[in-house]
Parts: sequence; structure tokens; C-alpha cells
Amino acid sequence: MAKTTLTKPEPNSMLYEDWFTNSCRKEKKRSKLPPSKYTEFLDVLNKHKGNLNMACKEYDLHLQAVRNIMTQEPMLSHAINQIKEYHKQKSLEELENVSLENAKIPRNFSERAFQLKAMDPGKYRERTKQQNTQVNVMVAGTPIKDRVSIIEKLEERVAKN
Repeated sequence: MAKTTLTKPEPNSMLYEDWFTNSCRKEKKRSKLPPSKYTEFLDVLNKHKGNLNMACKEYDLHLQAVRNIMTQEPMLSHAINQIKEYHKQKSLEELENVSLENAKIPRNFSERAFQLKAMDPGKYRERTKQQNTQVNVMVAGTPIKDRVSIIEKLEERVAKN
């Protein structure tokens, strides 16, 4: 499997800082997540490995409130999605490494077979012949083959009359 190079998300980067301070959404006194607090929230989200629900709980926000803000603020939404994607890819690579290590243990045949199929599907794929299945279709209780002859007989009768 090809290794992808992950870049660690940097929620406090100049791009985010600048955009969030000049955000189109106005600061509200009652809002628990005003634009000036976006970078703090992104740090909390990063701390919780991209788990939005856990970050909302720590920040004392409702998940739906954050989702509503994400629809209004595309840059915040993009930053959140980048953090979530980074942690998802990191977890996937860790699982792949564990799977590869387990495949090296002699008694783990199924894990080894799975890894071989994943790495070279052309060489290690399942080689079973495809079976063609016959489907018999009935229309109004009559098979299709018989229906053609019945229609032809009806057309002959109509032509005679």
C-alpha cells in the first residue's frame, strides 16, 4: 500500500488567524463560539483527534450549534474537515501497520491472505468461475417464451376477421 505523507494541521496558522479576525460573521456577545474563538476551538478539536462531539463537550457547545456555524463559515468548516481528515488518515495508517505486523505471525493466515490480496489483487485474487444464472420471467402466469406464440396466434385471428 502506498504511504501518504500527512501534514499536521495547524489551526493557528496565519491564514486562519487572519481570516477569522476579519470574518464576515459578526461577533455576538451571547455566542459561545464567536469568530475570535475559532482557533481555540480548532486546538481543542485537534486535541481530541478530530472528534467534533468531544471537542463540543469540552468547549461547552451543542454539536448542532457548531454545525450551523460551519454552514455559515466555509473557512471554519474547511479547517474542521482538514483536522478530522488528518486524524482519520493517521488512524488508518496505524491500523495498517498493526495489520502488517500481525500478518507476519505464522499462525495468522487470514490476515496474511488479506494483506496479499490488498497489495497485489491481480496475483492473489479469488479465482472462482462466474456462474450464469437463468431467470424465468412470468407475465400474467405465462412464461415469456410461450407468450410470444400466444400473441402471434391472436394476431392471426385478428387478421382473419
